[in-house]
Amino acid sequence: MPATEIQYECHNEFRSDTFTVPTPAMIASVATCSVGDSVYKEDKDTLALEAKIANMAQKEAALFCVSGTLSNQIALRAHLHQPPHRILCDYRGHVYAHEAGGLATLSQAMVTPVIPSNGTYLTLEDIIDNYIPDDGDIHMAPTKVVSLENTIHGIIMPIDEIERISYWCRENDVKLHLDGARLWNASAETGVSIADYY
Repeated sequence: MPATEIQYECHNEFRSDTFTVPTPAMIASVATCSVGDSVYKEDKDTLALEAKIANMAQKEAALFCVSGTLSNQIALRAHLHQPPHRILCDYRGHVYAHEAGGLATLSQAMVTPVIPSNGTYLTLEDIIDNYIPDDGDIHMAPTKVVSLENTIHGIIMPIDEIERISYWCRENDVKLHLDGARLWNASAETGVSIADYY
């Protein structure tokens, strides 16, 4: 096969979202996309994508990041102010198990990895059982963020459980992060809108 020829295979690959390959139409669009500097808000395609996602999520703005890892680490760092602090998450969570120690190196955060008591996904009871409150002891790293993931290992976290955890977090002054790298999959399967998830 000549080096300029691209072979496209039609199959489903579910091991990871990173196995997705561009379609011929996506490859062709590269030749016509805008090439402005997004830092100076000069890249029309990036601005259009950010506006579309902000609209879908019913948020004031969106930020394009080149990877899920970058997105997670920026979001979690933005939630944290001054160590000591800790993040509570599923023990399989991408932010804990697959991001090269980013929580420790970038946010100086301790992590409480939790095994879901139902064997499937974290519940509010799991959060409460593993929560470390800020009692003023400077030797402790209190829980400042709960990080959820939807889907996690292909498991869809029910929206009502996310809502229960979200309400508890607001009541207890704990930030909530939702790694939504596969949120479109969850939305397509459940019919729950992206805006309702956020």
